[in-house]
Amino acid sequence: MSDILAGKVVVVTSASSGLGRAASLSAARHGAKAVLVADITETPREGGRPTVAAATALGVAAQFVRTDVIKRGDLDARVAASVEFGGIDVMVANAGITAHQDGADVTEADFDRLVAVTLRGVLFNA
Repeated sequence: MSDILAGKVVVVTSASSGLGRAASLSAARHGAKAVLVADITETPREGGRPTVAAATALGVAAQFVRTDVIKRGDLDARVAASVEFGGIDVMVANAGITAHQDGADVTEADFDRLVAVTLRGVLFNA
């Protein structure tokens, strides 16, 4: 595997499962110095702590940081955690959700949450 990320600190949102977990572990395999696994919970599907353990097994420093991408305070906590590794070199704003209803059945609250996570979350986390 290449060392394209050698010495870099990589932060991935929604990193406990799916594409975020894959991005975190790919960063570890590509030589990242450290990976911050940022997610709203530790235990969706694969989980934050197991993702950290998998990255650590690849020889990379890793840490789980509880992060809700629409909360500015969580962003501040994630940035503070990254300082321990030397700052953020690569940010993967992976968090996103979908609506579970179609068209007119989508509630305003569901739409507002969709926009908050997929748009506002990228703005606050990029």
